[in-house]
Amino acid sequence: MQPETEDWLGMAEEDWTAALLLHEAGLRNSAAFHVHLAVEKVLKAVIAEFRDVSAIPYTHDLVHLARFADLPVPAETLAFLRALSPHGVSARYLRNSEYDSARVSYFIEKADETVTWLRQRLS
Repeated sequence: MQPETEDWLGMAEEDWTAALLLHEAGLRNSAAFHVHLAVEKVLKAVIAEFRDVSAIPYTHDLVHLARFADLPVPAETLAFLRALSPHGVSARYLRNSEYDSARVSYFIEKADETVTWLRQRLS
C-alpha cells in the first residue's frame, strides 16, 4: 500500500471515531459532518492507491470522487454517496432538526458498509 493511501486511511479513521463519539454525545450535526469526511477520505485513499496522488480532486462531492476512482460502484452504494454528499456542507454550516438520532444512525450504518466495501478494494 502506498504511504499516501495509509495517510488518507489514518485521517479517515480519526474522522470515523469522531463521528461515533459525537453521535454518542448527541452532537448530531458534527457527527454527520465527520461521517461525510470519513467516507470522503477513504475515497481519496482509493484514488491515491490506484492513481497518481497528485490527481486527487479538490472536491467534497462523494459521487465525483467515486467516479474519479474508476471503481465499479454498486448502485446502492452510489445512491448512498449521492444522499450523503450534500451533508458535508449542510451539517457543518446549517443548524436544523434534520439531523436527528435516527438519521445520523442511518448515515453511520450505510457509511460503515460503504467504507468496508471501499477498503476491500484496497486489499
